[in-house]
Amino acid sequence: MVYQKIMMRTMLVGLAAIWLGFCVVEQGVAAELQTRSQEATSQAATPSPCPEGQFMDLTAKSCRQLDQNFGFDQTLFEQNLGSQKFALPQNKCTITDLQALLDAVGPAGGVIQIPACTIRVSQRIFLPSNVIFQGAGVGKTVFQAAADFDDTVMQVRNGSNVIIRDLTVDGAESAHLLVSAWYADNVLIEHIEARNSNGSGIHFRYAKRITVRYSESHHHKQWHGISSKDCFPNKSTVDDAQECSAEFLENARNGETEPGVLWSENYAVYSNNLHDNGDYGLDLHASSGEVAGNLVQDNVRGVKFPDAANMWIHHNRIAGSSWWGMFFYNTVEIAERASHNIAFYANTIGQNGLVQARIEKPATNIYFIDNTYTSFINVMRNQSAIYRCADTQDESIFVYGTRFKEASAAQCKLSAIGKLFD
Repeated sequence: MVYQKIMMRTMLVGLAAIWLGFCVVEQGVAAELQTRSQEATSQAATPSPCPEGQFMDLTAKSCRQLDQNFGFDQTLFEQNLGSQKFALPQNKCTITDLQALLDAVGPAGGVIQIPACTIRVSQRIFLPSNVIFQGAGVGKTVFQAAADFDDTVMQVRNGSNVIIRDLTVDGAESAHLLVSAWYADNVLIEHIEARNSNGSGIHFRYAKRITVRYSESHHHKQWHGISSKDCFPNKSTVDDAQECSAEFLENARNGETEPGVLWSENYAVYSNNLHDNGDYGLDLHASSGEVAGNLVQDNVRGVKFPDAANMWIHHNRIAGSSWWGMFFYNTVEIAERASHNIAFYANTIGQNGLVQARIEKPATNIYFIDNTYTSFINVMRNQSAIYRCADTQDESIFVYGTRFKEASAAQCKLSAIGKLFD
């Protein structure tokens, strides 16, 4: 009898242990599933407001078709994206821990997930190639420059196939640049807030296949919301054509001299809010690009496109600048770099302090097509060959300097704008 009681007690204890073990395992599985669910949620990007191939017109608040196929190449990116995933722990949001994580990524790349936290930046963050660098969302993942940090916060340099998205970069009025791509190929910057730099917010140079979209860049102390700068020749040593050459650039990469230029090209900048900047909302030296659907408001100056060619600028709102709204001009004396083949159409421009637009020599073959002007007196300063269409507001703007030429009826059809320069 005693033996039977002992056996029964042993059996009950064993069953209890099995049940308890099952519960522990079940809880562990549940916790793992919850963790996986949280990871999956945290890795989901902020959805774009419009399908691929379209942009959000921030003035009309509607999706429209892009005219060109410039900028970031998604197919090329997917072919090179690494398969590994790297996550910065919530309790390790320091620049030291982030650098250790980036060092572990390696050339194969992968998805780098940054949690909702604030990282104080005291050294430049170099992003590797073949990666998605993703935060938890604007205002949630914040990179904030230290008070004495006057460098660039994060940069793709000599790299390719990179997506940067869903985060805020705060320059604390000390950082020089916030998000930058130099000597870069195939970079997408989206759903970014760039604010409070001492210089500029989002910047690319010597780059190609670049897209910046659905972002906000504002309150940069000295310069611009989004900018692209290439050649700055030193005329006291060599002429422009020599200094702005591929050979000169190669020497610069080898550290033998200051940078020349690999002229930035093939880019798209659309659906961005650029406001309250110390110079221009948008400053693009690059060529072969599409600039669409942006809000450029309340900057010292609106937009400028020096040394630019083969550009499609449309459905932007350019307003409230202290000086002028828009500016085409050249910074180098190279014939092929003269501003040309530019379509400026369906934009809203007005309430800019001095003139709504300036066009300087030797710009040529520029078309103003069916734009809307909102100032009481609309004035343009022109010194180049530009065209306008009959029966549009472009015809009524007051021009001092060189008068507009009349574009043909075929050139004035917005339905055919994509083939204007073919």
